[in-house]
Amino acid sequence: MNHFTTVDDNYALKFAKNRLSSDPGMRDSILRYFSELGPRRDRFNSIATYLTGPDILDDASIMFASKVLTDWHVIPNSILHRDIRNLAEQLASSQYVDRNPFFLMAALWIMCKYGLRKHILQVIEQTSNIWTHSEFLARQVAATYGKFRGHKQGEKMKDMVVSLGYETACSVFASFENMTAGPLITREIRLYVLNGKNITYSIQRKVFLHSRTLRA
Repeated sequence: MNHFTTVDDNYALKFAKNRLSSDPGMRDSILRYFSELGPRRDRFNSIATYLTGPDILDDASIMFASKVLTDWHVIPNSILHRDIRNLAEQLASSQYVDRNPFFLMAALWIMCKYGLRKHILQVIEQTSNIWTHSEFLARQVAATYGKFRGHKQGEKMKDMVVSLGYETACSVFASFENMTAGPLITREIRLYVLNGKNITYSIQRKVFLHSRTLRA
C-alpha cells in the first residue's frame, strides 16, 4: 500500500480513475492515493465525478472524498482552486443536500478551505431549511465561525445558530471564546507549534499549546 500511494504513473492513475466509482473495495485506497499524490486536474475531475454521480451512496465516502480535496494544497486563485469552490457550491444545492445531509457537511468543509466568507455564508443561508432542524448539522455550521470572527457576517451566522437553542452548537462559540481569552502565545511557543512555518499544526502540538498556556 505504501508503494502504491507513491507511484505517480499514468497507468496507475488510469486504473484508479476507472475503479473509483465502480469498485467499492478499492475506493479507500484510491482516495488515499489521490491524497498522497496531491492536486492535479485529472485527479480532481475523478473525485468530482464520483461525488456528483449516482455511485456515492454512503456518508463515509462523501466525507473521505471531500477530505482529500481539503488536504490538498492548491495554488490560491488558480483555475483548479476556483473549480473546487464551484464543486462545493454544487454539493450544497438542494439536488444533493435533500438526498443526503452529509453533502452539506462536505460543502462546508470544502468551502471553508477554498471559499471566501461570502461563499460560506451563501451555503449556510441557502441550506437553512436543512441544518436548522438538526443539532449535529447546526454544530457543523457553528464550526465555520472561525472564518467569520470579527466580521458582521459572523455575528449574523452566530445569531442564527444561537436562536435554535442547540446546546452542542452553542458550545462551539463558547470554545472560540475560551481559546481567545487565554494568555498570549509567546514567540518561542509559536515557533514550536508551527515548526517555524505558518502552516496547520498537529493535534498533539495543539494540546501542548493549551497545556502550556493554562499553566502560564
